[in-house]
Amino acid sequence: MNKMISQETSYQEEEHMALNILVVDDEPQVSLVTAKMIEKMGHVAVMAESCKQAIHNITENNFDLVLLDMGLPDGRGIQLIPEIRKIAGDVNIVIMTGTTSWDVEQEVRGSKVMYYLLKPFSFDELRSIVDHLNNKRIGIELQKVKQAGDKRDV
Repeated sequence: MNKMISQETSYQEEEHMALNILVVDDEPQVSLVTAKMIEKMGHVAVMAESCKQAIHNITENNFDLVLLDMGLPDGRGIQLIPEIRKIAGDVNIVIMTGTTSWDVEQEVRGSKVMYYLLKPFSFDELRSIVDHLNNKRIGIELQKVKQAGDKRDV
């Protein structure tokens, strides 16, 4: 089931840019709590509970971040990464997993994702990742504005 938590762009402070975030997890409670955390930060959350729904959402929407569970009913989330990259280019991906082992850690590190979260994770852990991404995006936008201003000064 595909649920949109919020369609509004929220600007809680001057330096805040709302991010579009896809939460892919087959556990409805995890998805809902994660989406509510994202909304509380002033961002937009869309939920998907399978690989198929995730690919559909990524094809239909532009996301700044994909929170991707390792284990989904129709496949392993980590195996979706090449297809996500094919559709959405360099979208930021964070793997979520309830399992930790050396093998899982090595697989995640080799997948070139932004980060991985061990479930259950705290609001502060998620906020740290989202804030880092948002600050990076703001820096890029400010650089574009500065470059545009420099071109006009010439």
